[in-house]
Amino acid sequence: TLYLLEDFRERGVGRRLMRAVAAHLNAIGCRSVMLWVLKDNPTRWFYQHLGGRPVAEQTLRFAGQPVVQLGLLWEPIGVLLAATAPTANQ
Repeated sequence: TLYLLEDFRERGVGRRLMRAVAAHLNAIGCRSVMLWVLKDNPTRWFYQHLGGRPVAEQTLRFAGQPVVQLGLLWEPIGVLLAATAPTANQ
């Protein structure tokens, strides 16, 4: 999961970071990407907008409290590369 300071949100930073990760993983032979995000994270939409699809759910304990997280998958990795491709505005 990415965490950006408020000043850097909605400026394409997250998209560029996700693309850099996907490009690197693709270059070293990975064919899919998976990450975990808290289910209650209001910015979970960002990953789903980039094509990540929920494939797993697990509950962890944090400070004695249950916390649910979702595993999001991009398979093949090209799904994430296409979703993060630069646009004419970037």
